[in-house]
Amino acid sequence: MSDSDNQALPESELLDNSGDESTTDWQPVTDLLRRVLGIDFGCYRSGTVGRRISRRMEMLQLDDPADYVTLLSADQEEVELLGRDLLIGVTEFFRDPQVFRGLEEQLRELLRGRSASDGFRVWSAGCATGEEAYSLAVLLHSIAQEVGFSGDLKVFATDVHKGALEIASRGAYCEDLIAGMPTPFLERYFRAEEEGCYRIDPQIRRMLVFAHHNLLSDPPFTRIDLAVCRNMLIYLQPDAQQRVLTALQFSLVPGGLLLLGPSEGVSHLPNAFSSVQAGIKLFRKQATPRDSITVPGIPWMARNPLIASLHQGPRNAIALDRHLLHDYDLILERYAPPGMLLNSNRQVLHIFGDLTRYLRPLTGRLSGDILGSLRDELRPALSTALLRAEQQHENSVVDRIPLLQDTGCSYVDLSVSCLRDDRSNEMHFHVTLAPSDWQPTQESDRVSCHHDAADSAAHHRLSDLEQELHSTRHSLQLTIEELQASNEKLDLANEELISSNEELQSTNEELKSVNEDLYAVNGELERRNEELLRLNSDHDNLLASTEVGTVFLDQQLCIRKFSSAISGFMKLLPQDLGRPIDHIAYELSSPQEFRRNLIQVLETGLRMEQEIQSGPDQWVLQRILPYKGEDGTVDGVVLTFTDISAVKQAQAAVAEMNIQLEQKVQERTRELSASEANMRAFIESSVQGFWQLGPDRLTIKVNPALSAMLGYSPEEMLGRSPVEFAVQESRPAFLYQLGRVEGTLHRNFELNLQHKNGDPVPVMFHATTLFDENDTVKSSFAFVTDLSEQKKVEQEIRLARDAAESANRAKTQFLANISHEVRTPLNGIMGMSNLLHMTPLVDEQLDYLRHLDDSAQSLLSVINDLLDLTRIESGGFGMEQADFDPDELANDILRIHQPVAQRKGVGLQLKLAPDLPATMRGVPSRLKQVLHNLVGNAVKFTDQGQIVLQIEALSQPGQPLHARFRVTDTGIGMEPDTLSRIFAPFTQADETISRRYGGTGLGLAICQRLTELMGGSIEVESTPGVGSCFTVTLPMKVPLGAIMPHNLAEKAPVHTQGQSLRVLLAEDQPVGRLYATRLLERLGHRVTAVEDGKAALEGWVKGDFDLILMDVQMPGMDGVAATSAIRTQEKGGDRHTPIIALTAHALTGDRGKLLEHGFDGYVAKPIDVDELVTEVSRLMRQDGSGFSQKEETP
Repeated sequence: MSDSDNQALPESELLDNSGDESTTDWQPVTDLLRRVLGIDFGCYRSGTVGRRISRRMEMLQLDDPADYVTLLSADQEEVELLGRDLLIGVTEFFRDPQVFRGLEEQLRELLRGRSASDGFRVWSAGCATGEEAYSLAVLLHSIAQEVGFSGDLKVFATDVHKGALEIASRGAYCEDLIAGMPTPFLERYFRAEEEGCYRIDPQIRRMLVFAHHNLLSDPPFTRIDLAVCRNMLIYLQPDAQQRVLTALQFSLVPGGLLLLGPSEGVSHLPNAFSSVQAGIKLFRKQATPRDSITVPGIPWMARNPLIASLHQGPRNAIALDRHLLHDYDLILERYAPPGMLLNSNRQVLHIFGDLTRYLRPLTGRLSGDILGSLRDELRPALSTALLRAEQQHENSVVDRIPLLQDTGCSYVDLSVSCLRDDRSNEMHFHVTLAPSDWQPTQESDRVSCHHDAADSAAHHRLSDLEQELHSTRHSLQLTIEELQASNEKLDLANEELISSNEELQSTNEELKSVNEDLYAVNGELERRNEELLRLNSDHDNLLASTEVGTVFLDQQLCIRKFSSAISGFMKLLPQDLGRPIDHIAYELSSPQEFRRNLIQVLETGLRMEQEIQSGPDQWVLQRILPYKGEDGTVDGVVLTFTDISAVKQAQAAVAEMNIQLEQKVQERTRELSASEANMRAFIESSVQGFWQLGPDRLTIKVNPALSAMLGYSPEEMLGRSPVEFAVQESRPAFLYQLGRVEGTLHRNFELNLQHKNGDPVPVMFHATTLFDENDTVKSSFAFVTDLSEQKKVEQEIRLARDAAESANRAKTQFLANISHEVRTPLNGIMGMSNLLHMTPLVDEQLDYLRHLDDSAQSLLSVINDLLDLTRIESGGFGMEQADFDPDELANDILRIHQPVAQRKGVGLQLKLAPDLPATMRGVPSRLKQVLHNLVGNAVKFTDQGQIVLQIEALSQPGQPLHARFRVTDTGIGMEPDTLSRIFAPFTQADETISRRYGGTGLGLAICQRLTELMGGSIEVESTPGVGSCFTVTLPMKVPLGAIMPHNLAEKAPVHTQGQSLRVLLAEDQPVGRLYATRLLERLGHRVTAVEDGKAALEGWVKGDFDLILMDVQMPGMDGVAATSAIRTQEKGGDRHTPIIALTAHALTGDRGKLLEHGFDGYVAKPIDVDELVTEVSRLMRQDGSGFSQKEETP
């Protein structure tokens, strides 16, 4: 060590000692903490430990450390508080955002392209309450999803404080602690709970493993990809810092990342880590061999014998027998060629054989370099050969080197071999010199030898240059050594600055922790102050609201405080505060006695009460109470004056009332006696049975009606248990009911008693229990009603109901059969009519067809109305809720009635309110039926003018949404007397309307009942000759996300036509088959028609059809069986042919049953063209192919 180094030592020691705020020995305190908490705070910087302990002592007002040690030995809570104070837990979410931004870049590079089987492990050492660990977890999870990494992500969060780990493991933080979390992460990974609390998402919580772990004494984790230990090393002494860094290095995989605090570094392990990014303390572990990583000084290694044995130093080298050395030298001298072994500095390590002829005479100071000892002729060749061997790591040979001898010129071959030791990283050179076999053959070769001898001056010049080079190298070496000494001084100063910076950083962390504590204490004081203010306010308001005069006196009986209500008893003013009560007590009737009472209460601490009459009808309750402090000593007196004049008047009134009540009791006693006599007479004459039991549940009284009911005389029943008179199977229930009666005042129950002749008697018991003043059962009695006749009537009603239900089922089945039988030919009639419309016709034929269509439509309406009314009355009408577009629903209705209205010259108009939602939830099928009926009636009864369908939304604050549908026409109108009965079934205005316009009179009745089933109402306004207005109001819901007003919503066009389809039609009725075939062909489709289900199945197997129209009811194999067979064969393959059911069954539930049997769609007969086209378009879109994919083969 140079002099300059010695001069730097005092300064470094001064810097190191400057970090300690005192020279107090805190060893007893840290020893106690180590024994109790298991944490060695002796590894912490003495300044940090001293300041924390001193602060606790100041809070406890202790000056002597020995007293504090004594307190710690007896107070476990203080030990916990001190330990928590020394473990400075200053942490927050995403603390130092620029650090996390830099870390995010590195993590993204590590996870991008990483194999999912590798996983990624993070260690958050010293995690405190978990904010940093959760920050790392959400950052890691976000990056993994971004780069597509699906491997296992695991974060090990450790700390020595178990209380902090419990808080961290809960994963719940209040709003002020979560403030540092970026908003996107907060919304994505946290969910808000009650009272401003946020809880981490379960998928993030499962990534973390919280564990109790001491970095200084417990074994580290392994195979860690990222280790985070921020702002912990600054509190530790240098040797502890090195132990922690070594443990972290041991845990990391090669290339793993280490993140430290802003004032921390890896100077203790300079070759183990390399800096990754400027500006943040992020380091990467160098890829060193595993056996070169050591973990010195960690106690867990010493506790493990196996690891301790592996950690021992190298064993002693095998001893070499020195007697063999001489033999080795003889062998080398005899067999080894002349040469030498050189080190990397060209110094001789060993000489083999005789090299005298190649060396020059040695005089003066030796340099140690072999070039200084060789003859001049060999030096350039050896220098060149050594350089070549060192650079190329292979043998270097220089042959035919001329060497001038006294006897003439000879030639030498020189060879250099490079010997490298990989363990020590040292390089040696084996040089051999041997006479060359080559001899000069020409005179010129001999002359060249003499010329070389003549150039000895040049060799001397070369020797001088080499000497100068050696001198220069020596000077350079001295300069390098001086620079190294300077660097060591700078390193020492840098270490001292780092130490000071760490001390300042730890002090800053402590100040921040203290600041947080002060904020908490300040907040607590503010809360306490607010509570005190509220308490004083409550106290003042309480005194003011009680209207009780109150005076507070101190121990000298001077006034300290009084309430405003005291003015009714004493004349006290604010300036009387502090005056003796004697100065004001003269207003009382007995001031001397009043003072004696005050002194007595002050001395004894016992309260006194006294009623004082202060005037005619004026009474005051005077209370004197002791005022006690927190320690229970009497610190004054409290006086209260309460006006009890009203109480006294009430007492007088109560006394008067008692006299009156006694008179009334006597009077009521007489009335009760008379009532008991009447009750006895009533019981004896009652047609209901009366049964009274004693506390032992034995009969003590029965009336004649009960005796006659059971056929026993009263004497036969007295003293017996009522259970004996029940049928055998009812006796357990009778016992149970008797127990229940004794637990309640009243109870009704039915059971079967048994007549004396053995017949069962069904009865109803109305039982009551009487209790005495001790709540024990005094008696029980019951009125018994014979239910025999009632049971007979109930049985008759039940039989009648069963018969009615059977008739109703028969009626429903009859209507369904009639509907099927009528709809089937009607399908052919209406179908043929539609086909005729598609052919060229003269006006007369068109007129006939219109009359035919009207008649068929009227017949279909009658059938539908009868079925609907029947379903409504039987309660079988479905009310399925669904979302619908009101605009689309209304346009569908108007589109149906447009042809008739256009033929009559009547306009149809739709009005939608601007605020009408684009989508509503209700019962669209039934709403469409109601509006269809109302618009159809309006078209029927209107010959000129227009019909308006108006829809608007009705919404009021706090009320659910309602939709109002209004149909207004300019038709014939109705008389007022007609409006009252217009909604009755089979009702029309008069017979002339029925004959002129047709109809069954069921439409409006069905509309009203459907509206009521949907929870709404229907109203009508009408003026004869002007028109009518029907208003339907229904409750609606608006689905989430569909609140856009309807006039702003865009609609996608509905495509009802496409390219040609290959259709398989199964229909047993020839007319219906002809109609469906021609209709589909008119629509551009290719049709294959068959007569039954078996033919349909065979045709489907042979052909490739886009769609099947299947009649349900066919002879042989019906449509349901054929569809089931097709679906069975489709299983396991990728073929699925849409099947639409064609059926004349139109009752509720028919559609659902058919869909359950494998049908994809449903069209009721008679077939409506628009309905068929709509259903086909829907199925083709759902099938995923669409019409456009079906190319027609030319």
